[in-house]
Amino acid sequence: MYHTKKVKSFQNDLPVFYAIYNISAMKMHQLYEQVSGKLIGVFTDTLVVEGDVNKIECNKHIIGGIRETDIKEFTQLTDTTPRTTK
Repeated sequence: MYHTKKVKSFQNDLPVFYAIYNISAMKMHQLYEQVSGKLIGVFTDTLVVEGDVNKIECNKHIIGGIRETDIKEFTQLTDTTPRTTK
């Protein structure tokens, strides 16, 4: 009986997770529309773009603020070549 209640609680939390994930994805898309350029990769809360990029207002001093940084070492190791579909 204990395990059944635990699984039900977990299943009830999934819609909240998907709602947060979808909001995050929409905000990343809105940010990309402002920045433009060639999108190389999206990593949770990071956009990797190259080429002709629009400069947007950045504020690294607030939590969750937009900031421009160099590409981190773990991102450089990620394969960013486009996938081909069959």
